[in-house]
Amino acid sequence: MLFLYIFLKILLKLLLALLAAIAIFLLIPFFYEIRIMVSSKWSCFFKIEWGKAIGIKGDIKSDNIKDINIIFFNKIVQLPSGFKTKRCKKAELKQKEIEESGKGVKKSKSPLKTKFENIKLVDKELIILLLKYIKKVLIILKPEVVNFDIKYGFDDPFVTGISSGFIYSFVYPFQNSIDIEPCFDVEVFAIDGEVIGIISVGKIFIETLLFLLNKHIIKKLISFKKSETFN
Repeated sequence: MLFLYIFLKILLKLLLALLAAIAIFLLIPFFYEIRIMVSSKWSCFFKIEWGKAIGIKGDIKSDNIKDINIIFFNKIVQLPSGFKTKRCKKAELKQKEIEESGKGVKKSKSPLKTKFENIKLVDKELIILLLKYIKKVLIILKPEVVNFDIKYGFDDPFVTGISSGFIYSFVYPFQNSIDIEPCFDVEVFAIDGEVIGIISVGKIFIETLLFLLNKHIIKKLISFKKSETFN
């Protein structure tokens, strides 16, 4: 009896600690920063931090990965050189093997596709709910700072002038964030931009939970489960 009491007490403490950790994870937002530079070659600097304590940052260039570091409580741990390249090569070889093994084999009908054909899951109300959910998530993900400087020019000044009017008509709503500079005397294309923002995992979790707890969504999930059981 004493052993059971101690076991339940330890289990309760572990459960409370887990709930506290989940709560902290949901409450503390992620900070992200992305900087992109494009000219004859391109490069991308990125930095993602959680609570300014744990994160990852890196500098990727068009020819190779220059530097990727793990941030752990203000300590920087550098990943081994060529780490990403080896992983990419393994993935490419695996994909090639899959493609070669799949040659000459007749593709069977996807079971998931069959389930969707057997039951009408998508309707107008579901699409509206999904679009509203996506809109709310995009608002949460909306960056606080967006700055882009775009410089371009063609070998023909006439083409540059015509295209500038066309481009300005698209970027006009974002004129405070995007600066367009046409060059009429030289052929060039360069982009220098940065995106900075904060992602609240807790807000996304709440919106996702509200979306899944909607009566119509629950009804569709139950219908899908029944279809899966019968098939």
